[in-house]
Amino acid sequence: MVGMNPAQSQQEIARELFDKATELYGAQRAEAIRATLEEAAEHLWVISHNLPDKEEEPAFFL
Repeated sequence: MVGMNPAQSQQEIARELFDKATELYGAQRAEAIRATLEEAAEHLWVISHNLPDKEEEPAFFL
């Protein structure tokens, strides 16, 4: 499972997502959604480097 590890590169996250997609859906489907997986990896990487403060309440509660 892909975690929120700030030391992990965007490429490592994408590789983990692709490997998991291959395991779950097969190689052909994983290849078909590769661009989406890479975009998701970028978003996860950005989030992992911009975490909110522990005391900050999520905006959806406001």
